Amino acid sequence: MWIDGGHNPNAGEAIARELSKSTQPGKLLMICGMINTKDPLGYFQPFKSLDAEVLTVPVTMSDAGVEPDDLAQIAQQAGLRASATTDLNQSLDIARKLIRDGDINRVLFCGSLYLIGEILELNQTFPS
Repeated sequence: MWIDGGHNPNAGEAIARELSKSTQPGKLLMICGMINTKDPLGYFQPFKSLDAEVLTVPVTMSDAGVEPDDLAQIAQQAGLRASATTDLNQSLDIARKLIRDGDINRVLFCGSLYLIGEILELNQTFPS
């Protein structure tokens, strides 16, 4: 499991490159939320070669969040399998099922520092 606040095309390239070097290759699930000042298509494109699937989530800590349905469509334009979820908890439930069923073995939380803040808050792991 990886958590990364990268949210632009250069970050997408760097993250995809590092994940491609992983000693644990396999299907990747991206749980992603973004705000509307970013370039989601450019961000998603490097992940096409990683057999990635995307679950999009709302960014609740910002009024500038991209709607999950819109973000899923952009991920699909980049050649990824993608679907929208209603919230982070729903995406986590789906991720748990996919892991249990052996459909994925890697999870990347990404796309927004606001989303990462929500994950840390939900997990009660605050930076010190």
